[in-house]
Amino acid sequence: MTETLETTIPLDRLYREHHSLLKLSWRIRQGQEKGIDLARIRSYIEYMWISSLSLHFEIEERYVFPMLGNENKLVQRALSEHRWIQKLILTQKDYSFKMLNRIEERLERHIRFEEKILFPEFQKLVSEEQCEWLESLYNDGDQGQQWDDQFWL
Repeated sequence: MTETLETTIPLDRLYREHHSLLKLSWRIRQGQEKGIDLARIRSYIEYMWISSLSLHFEIEERYVFPMLGNENKLVQRALSEHRWIQKLILTQKDYSFKMLNRIEERLERHIRFEEKILFPEFQKLVSEEQCEWLESLYNDGDQGQQWDDQFWL
């Protein structure tokens, strides 16, 4: 009998946080489509970096990736993408329309890579207890809903 998808170890909280971060990409696109002032969108991106994304990256880098081994090619790709996204968010003083596109595209592509390639590989190599412990480290909920300026609506 072949193994089914049901036998994979769930990382529900981690995937919920990814969903929240995918909303960030969607909200950036919505703001652009609505012609929202770029400074408002930038403020929201900075808020999400501080309240969620930087911590998400830190937990992955400190706890998730070492379980696969930092020399793993998938881990190396994820680390490189983390650095690129961080650089896009933190080094620009004024965001342009093009810069916002880069941020939202890179973030979405990165999350899709982790969910479709990296995490399935991770789940093959770790125990259920390790996954449960990791899940306890992640934020729950949608931090973006706490932001008063919901420009994406």
